[in-house]
Amino acid sequence: MIGQALSQELSQAVLNSNHELYFLGRDRSKIIKKFGADFKIMTWDELSQNQNLLDPIDLIINLSGENIGEQKWSEKQKEKIIKSRVESTLLLAKFCAARASEKENKKIRLLNASAIGIYEGENLHDENAEISLTPKTFLSQVAQAWERALEPAEKAGVPVTRMRFSVVLSDQGGALGKMLPAFRFGLGGILGSGKQLFSWISLHDLVRAIIFLIDHPEITGPVNMVSPEVITQKVFAKTLAKIINRPCFLKIPGWVLKLQFGEMAQELLLSGLCVKSKRLDQHGFIFEDKDLKTALQRIFIKK
Repeated sequence: MIGQALSQELSQAVLNSNHELYFLGRDRSKIIKKFGADFKIMTWDELSQNQNLLDPIDLIINLSGENIGEQKWSEKQKEKIIKSRVESTLLLAKFCAARASEKENKKIRLLNASAIGIYEGENLHDENAEISLTPKTFLSQVAQAWERALEPAEKAGVPVTRMRFSVVLSDQGGALGKMLPAFRFGLGGILGSGKQLFSWISLHDLVRAIIFLIDHPEITGPVNMVSPEVITQKVFAKTLAKIINRPCFLKIPGWVLKLQFGEMAQELLLSGLCVKSKRLDQHGFIFEDKDLKTALQRIFIKK
């Protein structure tokens, strides 16, 4: 979802510049199906066999990772979630490190996805927040392993930006895409107490923020990709229902969600985080979707 939205913006940008856009994925035919055949394509197998394919590249945006909410978290699914992030990130980090040692004057910048789930607890977290070395949640465990995979590149002096994504709102998929059918049938509602904090960003602003990072190479290290407004799940549900003109009267007890989704319900649905993006603010990024109402109106009304 993020890759397709970002590629649409970047494809327009490269038309008016001397840059080229490459796509990297497992299957060439699937890449062409999703993104078209107008751009250069390489597969993981091709890159593993010939790292010289990276010679023209000056920046990589890595968005690889199994959908964290695709299905209930069995031990097998947990392993798949972690491996899908760590293996691709580690491979790219090692490629970038090798390139840095061979061609010191031509380091590849690496913008790598991560997640605000690296934080724990409902205190306010910005990029300076301390990260517990003994994660208590699966989401923090995933994010920490994800970011540790970047160490080969960072130790080699490669400029690395760790983009810590919050919940990305779009009707094209992600969390909102999964919620929409229920809300459109008037079955959306408050989960548990509804008091759990909800940090989010619109897909529109996320794409803008990634392009902002591309244009500001001095921004490295962790960057929280999150809108200025933190709300509760109850406010989110009621605002969404109002925007799409549906009722919001159901209350789903936490035990029902835990019974159906297990550990995933506790971490994704019944717990929350209060996260702010101090670094984007300091560098002058301006959010266009500063509040939930504006973001949802852009998605559902102003198309």
